[in-house]
Amino acid sequence: FKQARPRELLGRAAWIERQRGNHPRAIHLMISVVTEHPDYYWAWQTLADWHEEAGDIDRAKEAAERMAAMNPSSPYPLGYLASLELRAGSRANAIAHLQRAIRIDPGYSYGTFTLVQLLCEDNRASEAEPLLALIRQQGGHGQALQAEVIVACARKDKNAA
Repeated sequence: FKQARPRELLGRAAWIERQRGNHPRAIHLMISVVTEHPDYYWAWQTLADWHEEAGDIDRAKEAAERMAAMNPSSPYPLGYLASLELRAGSRANAIAHLQRAIRIDPGYSYGTFTLVQLLCEDNRASEAEPLLALIRQQGGHGQALQAEVIVACARKDKNAA
Protein backbone atom coordinates (compact mmCIF):
# COMPACT_ATOMS: atom_id res chain seq x y z
CA PHE A 1 0.00 0.00 0.00
CA LYS A 2 1.12 3.52 -0.65
CA GLN A 3 1.33 6.01 2.20
CA ALA A 4 1.36 9.78 1.59
CA ARG A 5 4.62 11.56 2.31
CA PRO A 6 4.48 14.21 5.03
CA ARG A 7 4.12 17.77 3.80
CA GLU A 8 7.45 18.70 5.39
CA LEU A 9 9.25 16.17 3.19
CA LEU A 10 7.44 17.38 0.09
CA GLY A 11 8.34 20.97 0.91
CA ARG A 12 11.95 20.03 1.60
CA ALA A 13 12.15 18.23 -1.76
CA ALA A 14 11.07 21.46 -3.48
CA TRP A 15 13.61 23.41 -1.41
CA ILE A 16 16.37 20.97 -2.43
CA GLU A 17 15.49 21.49 -6.09
CA ARG A 18 15.87 25.20 -5.48
CA GLN A 19 19.28 24.67 -3.89
CA ARG A 20 20.29 22.68 -6.96
CA GLY A 21 19.48 25.74 -9.07
CA ASN A 22 16.35 24.35 -10.68
CA HIS A 23 14.13 27.27 -9.73
CA PRO A 24 11.17 26.66 -12.10
CA ARG A 25 10.95 23.02 -11.02
CA ALA A 26 11.19 24.04 -7.35
CA ILE A 27 8.29 26.46 -7.77
CA HIS A 28 6.28 23.78 -9.57
CA LEU A 29 6.93 21.30 -6.75
CA MET A 30 6.05 23.85 -4.05
CA ILE A 31 2.80 24.70 -5.85
CA SER A 32 2.01 20.98 -5.71
CA VAL A 33 2.72 21.01 -1.98
CA VAL A 34 0.33 23.89 -1.25
CA THR A 35 -2.29 22.37 -3.54
CA GLU A 36 -2.19 19.16 -1.52
CA HIS A 37 -1.61 20.93 1.83
CA PRO A 38 -3.22 24.38 1.64
CA ASP A 39 -2.68 24.95 5.38
CA TYR A 40 1.14 24.64 5.19
CA TYR A 41 2.27 28.14 6.11
CA TRP A 42 6.00 27.58 5.51
CA ALA A 43 5.29 26.43 1.96
CA TRP A 44 3.22 29.55 1.24
CA GLN A 45 5.91 31.79 2.71
CA THR A 46 8.61 30.07 0.68
CA LEU A 47 6.47 30.32 -2.44
CA ALA A 48 5.92 34.04 -1.83
CA ASP A 49 9.69 34.53 -1.57
CA TRP A 50 10.43 32.49 -4.68
CA HIS A 51 7.78 34.20 -6.78
CA GLU A 52 9.06 37.60 -5.67
CA GLU A 53 12.64 36.63 -6.55
CA ALA A 54 11.40 35.46 -9.97
CA GLY A 55 9.68 38.81 -10.48
CA ASP A 56 6.17 37.32 -10.43
CA ILE A 57 4.70 39.85 -8.00
CA ASP A 58 1.08 38.85 -8.62
CA ARG A 59 1.73 35.25 -7.61
CA ALA A 60 3.87 36.39 -4.69
CA LYS A 61 0.94 38.53 -3.50
CA GLU A 62 -1.42 35.57 -3.82
CA ALA A 63 0.88 33.51 -1.60
CA ALA A 64 1.23 36.35 0.92
CA GLU A 65 -2.55 36.78 0.98
CA ARG A 66 -2.85 33.09 1.89
CA MET A 67 -0.30 33.64 4.65
CA ALA A 68 -2.35 36.56 5.99
CA ALA A 69 -5.55 34.52 5.91
CA MET A 70 -3.86 31.64 7.74
CA ASN A 71 -2.37 33.88 10.43
CA PRO A 72 -4.73 36.85 10.87
CA SER A 73 -3.27 37.82 14.25
CA SER A 74 0.24 38.35 12.85
CA PRO A 75 1.48 41.57 11.26
CA TYR A 76 4.22 39.82 9.28
CA PRO A 77 2.20 38.57 6.29
CA LEU A 78 0.81 42.10 5.98
CA GLY A 79 4.39 43.37 5.86
CA TYR A 80 5.02 40.94 3.00
CA LEU A 81 1.93 42.24 1.24
CA ALA A 82 2.94 45.87 1.77
CA SER A 83 6.39 45.23 0.33
CA LEU A 84 4.89 43.46 -2.68
CA GLU A 85 2.32 46.21 -3.23
CA LEU A 86 5.15 48.74 -3.27
CA ARG A 87 6.97 46.69 -5.90
CA ALA A 88 3.74 46.58 -7.90
CA GLY A 89 3.38 50.36 -7.63
CA SER A 90 0.36 50.38 -5.34
CA ARG A 91 1.34 52.69 -2.48
CA ALA A 92 -2.24 53.04 -1.28
CA ASN A 93 -2.58 49.28 -0.81
CA ALA A 94 0.85 49.11 0.86
CA ILE A 95 -0.14 51.84 3.30
CA ALA A 96 -3.43 50.08 4.07
CA HIS A 97 -1.62 46.79 4.79
CA LEU A 98 0.85 48.53 7.08
CA GLN A 99 -1.90 50.36 8.95
CA ARG A 100 -3.68 47.05 9.49
CA ALA A 101 -0.43 45.40 10.62
CA ILE A 102 0.15 48.14 13.21
CA ARG A 103 -3.40 47.77 14.50
CA ILE A 104 -2.67 44.07 15.02
CA ASP A 105 0.71 44.69 16.65
CA PRO A 106 1.79 48.24 17.53
CA GLY A 107 5.26 46.86 18.24
CA TYR A 108 5.82 45.81 14.62
CA SER A 109 8.81 48.04 13.92
CA TYR A 110 9.18 47.34 10.19
CA GLY A 111 5.55 48.27 9.65
CA THR A 112 5.66 51.40 11.77
CA PHE A 113 8.89 52.77 10.32
CA THR A 114 7.94 51.96 6.72
CA LEU A 115 4.54 53.59 7.21
CA VAL A 116 6.20 56.76 8.51
CA GLN A 117 8.43 56.85 5.43
CA LEU A 118 5.55 56.31 3.00
CA LEU A 119 3.27 58.85 4.63
CA CYS A 120 6.01 61.49 4.67
CA GLU A 121 6.89 60.79 1.04
CA ASP A 122 3.20 61.41 0.26
CA ASN A 123 3.22 64.74 2.17
CA ARG A 124 1.13 63.25 4.98
CA ALA A 125 3.48 64.09 7.86
CA SER A 126 0.58 64.90 10.17
CA GLU A 127 -0.56 61.26 9.86
CA ALA A 128 2.99 60.01 10.41
CA GLU A 129 3.73 62.07 13.50
CA PRO A 130 1.61 60.01 15.96
CA LEU A 131 3.56 56.93 14.88
CA LEU A 132 6.76 58.40 16.31
CA ALA A 133 5.61 57.51 19.83
CA LEU A 134 5.22 53.87 18.76
CA ILE A 135 8.70 53.84 17.25
CA ARG A 136 10.16 55.29 20.45
CA GLN A 137 8.38 52.57 22.48
CA GLN A 138 9.81 49.89 20.22
CA GLY A 139 13.22 50.69 21.66
CA GLY A 140 15.26 51.45 18.57
CA HIS A 141 16.81 54.81 19.49
CA GLY A 142 18.55 55.19 16.13
CA GLN A 143 15.43 54.28 14.22
CA ALA A 144 13.38 56.70 16.35
CA LEU A 145 15.80 59.53 15.57
CA GLN A 146 15.72 58.66 11.90
CA ALA A 147 11.91 58.68 11.87
CA GLU A 148 11.85 62.03 13.67
CA VAL A 149 14.15 63.51 11.03
CA ILE A 150 11.98 62.08 8.24
CA VAL A 151 8.87 63.67 9.74
CA ALA A 152 10.65 66.98 10.38
CA CYS A 153 11.90 67.08 6.79
CA ALA A 154 8.43 66.32 5.49
CA ARG A 155 7.12 69.22 7.57
CA LYS A 156 10.01 71.34 6.26
CA ASP A 157 11.04 72.01 9.86
CA LYS A 158 14.79 72.64 9.50
CA ASN A 159 15.29 73.24 13.23
CA ALA A 160 13.83 69.90 14.24
CA ALA A 161 15.62 68.05 11.41
